[in-house]
Amino acid sequence: MLFQLGKVYLSENQDFDTFDRLFFFKKYLNPIYFNIVQAQKKLGVEFYNLTGSFVRAWNDEATSLFDKNFINPRFFQLKNSVILWTNPIAWHLVKCSFLTRF
Repeated sequence: MLFQLGKVYLSENQDFDTFDRLFFFKKYLNPIYFNIVQAQKKLGVEFYNLTGSFVRAWNDEATSLFDKNFINPRFFQLKNSVILWTNPIAWHLVKCSFLTRF
């Protein structure tokens, strides 16, 4: 239901300059994200940050996009940056996205 209401809100508010992003995050995205995390916990699905080998920029177990623990500071450590920059796919994406603009 909440997902459908969010889609309706997006279809009715398509102007980039007047779109209320904070309202959309608080009213739709944040509750949807909370429900996904709760469902994952109830179903016993392991969180990626506990099982994956690559560190993500966000904490999978945070229940809110505004949670003080949502951003994972480990992602921004130098050793993780080196892994990111030595990945040929990641480097290609950065090169195509940013370096061609200068």
